[in-house]
This record gives sequence, C-alpha cells and structure tokens, in this order.
Amino acid sequence: MAFFLSLAILKNQVSHKRWFFAPPLIIIALMLTKSLGVWISFIAIFIILFFIPYNALKKHKVLLIISFACIAITMPFIILGRWDRITDLGNHHNSITMRFNYWKTAMAIIKDHPFIGIGPGNFQQMFLNYYELGWGTGTKYAHNIFLQLWLETGILGFISIFYLIIAFITKNALKSSYVFLAALIFFLHNLIDIIYFIPEAGLIWWAIMGLVF
Repeated sequence: MAFFLSLAILKNQVSHKRWFFAPPLIIIALMLTKSLGVWISFIAIFIILFFIPYNALKKHKVLLIISFACIAITMPFIILGRWDRITDLGNHHNSITMRFNYWKTAMAIIKDHPFIGIGPGNFQQMFLNYYELGWGTGTKYAHNIFLQLWLETGILGFISIFYLIIAFITKNALKSSYVFLAALIFFLHNLIDIIYFIPEAGLIWWAIMGLVF
C-alpha cells in the first residue's frame, strides 16, 4: 500500500525530486521486515503492474525499474535467511503452518456459528476451545479478513464486506489510479494477515475507499 501511495504522491509532486527516492526506500524497508505477507504482496504487485497499460506507467518507468531492482537484489538474501522456516511446515510455530491452522480453526468455528458469529474479540477464547485438535497456539485473529469478519459478525457481516470489496473492484477495475492500487494491495495482504485490524492501517484503507468511490 505504501509503495503505490508514494507513487501517487510523486505523480502530484513532480517538481519535488526528493519524492523520487520514496518508492525504492519503501521497497527496501518492506523487504527488511521479512514478512511473509509482504512477499505475497510483492507477487501481487508484479501481477497487477503487468496488466496496467504501459502509458499509465511510462512516466515512472525508471522509478519502477529501480524499485524492482531493489527487490531482485534483496529477495534472495531474505529467502535464504528464512529457508529453514519456509520449508519446515511440520513446525507448529512456522508462520505458514500457523496460518493454515488459524484458517482451519476459523472455518470450524464458522461451521458451528454460521449465522450470528461469536462476537468481536472472542476468537482467541474460541480458538483455545479447539486446541485439542492440535491446530497450533492461540491467536486473536484468523489472519484472513473474510474469515475474521464472518466468525465475529456472522453471515451478514461476511456478505457486507464481500459486497463492498466487489463493488470497489468493479467500480475501479478499469482505472490505473495508484490510490486504487494501494487499496487493492492492502486488501490482498489482508487475505493472509491482520493489517486491517490495526486501527492506524485500517483508517488509511477506509480513507482510500472514500477517495476512490
């Protein structure tokens, strides 16, 4: 999200050359977090940029090349540094395994409470009730925005967020706005993470939604 927002600022601040360094620096900072969600988001960025018309990106062609060069240089070192964790899926403390466990638990809770959910903030306690199934350690979040809202608010909450996101994508799918892309990346990241439920980050996403609608 920060990467595309920096491009949006740069687009409107052409005369301020200092903004030119923001996207590459953001790329490097995100890579150094060693976050699995960031890696997936970068893949999504590559895919999305591939479908954007060339004319929409031509203005920032050099900047994008520099940014992706930063990814190409730093990514191998980070992957090698965490290779054991990535491949050790039998470890319950592995971040990939933990996410699968969270999703399994969330779907089991939804199966038992599909209509009205269990209420906001109750996932951690309910998770412990399913602990005997061997699905990992306790957590407050399901690490998936759809599963989290469904298990907390029931089927109506799930339908509401699903409809909102589909309407958002449908309305803005043909636009190449960097602000729209920032919101889209944020949503994709929340399919495997909890950024939406951090108030500071969630507020930015809702502000972006207001701008693009």
